[in-house]
Formats: sequence, C-alpha cells, structure tokens
Amino acid sequence: MKNLNLILLVFVIHILPNAAFSAPMPEIGPMTIEGNVEEVTWSPETHIKGIPGMSGTAGVDRTFPAHYKVTLTNTDIDISEDSWEKEKFKSGNTVEIVIYHKKDDGFLKKGMRIKVLDYRINGDEGGYWYSFSKIEVIKPEKQQSSK
Repeated sequence: MKNLNLILLVFVIHILPNAAFSAPMPEIGPMTIEGNVEEVTWSPETHIKGIPGMSGTAGVDRTFPAHYKVTLTNTDIDISEDSWEKEKFKSGNTVEIVIYHKKDDGFLKKGMRIKVLDYRINGDEGGYWYSFSKIEVIKPEKQQSSK
C-alpha cells in the first residue's frame, strides 16, 4: 500500500499544472583552493530566458555574470568537513572553478599560482553560482619547491 501511495503521489505531482518545486543543491564549500593556473578562459555576461513551468531559477529570466573558467593543477585544497563533494575537491586533484570577473583584463593568466579563499558553489535546476572572499596571487619566490 505504501508503494501505491508513493506512485500516486509522484504521478499527481507530475500532472498538476504549474506544480514547480525548486530543488537547490547543497552548498559545496566553503573551501580554500590553491593551485597552478593550467588553463583560463573568459566568458562575457549572458542572459538566459526562463522556461515557463520549470522550477527554481530555470523558470525565470536570469543573467550569468562575466567570468573566468580556470583549470587548476597541483592543488592544495582545504574544504569544509561536511561538504558533499570532498572527493572531487581533494588536494592534488585537477579542478575547474569559475571566478566572476567583469572584464577580460588578463587578471588571471596561465602559469600563475593562485589561492582562492572562502570559495563556494551553490545552484539549482537553472544553473550554478559561485562566490569567494579573496584571490591571492602567489609570487614565485613564495611557492614551495614541492608544489
């Protein structure tokens, strides 16, 4: 009987008009990520039309900020103990992060070593959003020889 009730509940939810339920993902982070910039690309601000009837931000018009997409190697990552993506964001792993930045001004360049403080990833059906408190560029003389 419980299975039948569950099946009916799922069916009713899917056939109800305008029954949109948001499903935000759990936050990833906070974390501190240090690594070598292996690849960096910049993307301008983009505007996306919402899809009527979709849940979360997918159902509304939204803007994705201009940003750098950065691939970091030789990483040193300190992530919150209760973060659900600890295996992905593990020291030594190559990681891809997004850094909001208004202009393609060369702030981040291949070959740099950076440290991103308080990095967090949130999102829902409509996309992801990213935040951080500070980016430090590590000067070559401050880099440890083991890195």
